[in-house]
Amino acid sequence: MFCEETLTSSKVGREPEYLQLKLLLEEAVETALHLIETTPLPFVAGVLAARSVRVVVNPAHVMYGKVNEFLMKSPFWEVENIPRTFFTTIIRNEPAYDESYHQEVEWFIDYLLDCLRTGEDLNLFMARNIVEKILAFYESSTCAVAVKEKIIRLLFRIAAIEGSATLITRCGILGWVQMRLALRDQRSHVLQQLASRLYEACDKKRVEEWTGGLVQGVLADMAC
Repeated sequence: MFCEETLTSSKVGREPEYLQLKLLLEEAVETALHLIETTPLPFVAGVLAARSVRVVVNPAHVMYGKVNEFLMKSPFWEVENIPRTFFTTIIRNEPAYDESYHQEVEWFIDYLLDCLRTGEDLNLFMARNIVEKILAFYESSTCAVAVKEKIIRLLFRIAAIEGSATLITRCGILGWVQMRLALRDQRSHVLQQLASRLYEACDKKRVEEWTGGLVQGVLADMAC
């Protein structure tokens, strides 16, 4: 798969961090090979591999320990579990270093933004309730302002890949926006724009049936 002689004979190959890079590349290839007969490698895995390159060659990176811990678990990745695994490892656990929690969380949300590009990617998110978990995290006292803004960007991204109806019917996003507005969220104007955008981009017949025809009234109340 990789030229062992080339890696071990070069200066790069003798550095411990590049041994971790070799492990990362091997696991990414093994993951792709497990999927190649049924589907291309999803962005959830491909983006993780690309973003992890900068991590494993830099022992000072805040994600160095957690990414390497992930790499040591298996010779290939269960793609559908990747977002949930990192959500748990980063958001629900202690940071690797003192005061690095918010940096780790931003790394994770940036990863989600980067890998959410198609409806198939959204299906992977929905299968493990990642969107609902992220919405709940937004409401927590540990969610920094910069992360809240990125979460809203993530929701706009979902609308852009035709996931609006899914957010409305499966995640209750309009009710979530209503609650944030009632609590006078500092991003109220953007949240109102989000609600309008989601309705504009959704399958209106499906959403109207699901809400019993109440969705336009809900949006009107939000605009007040």
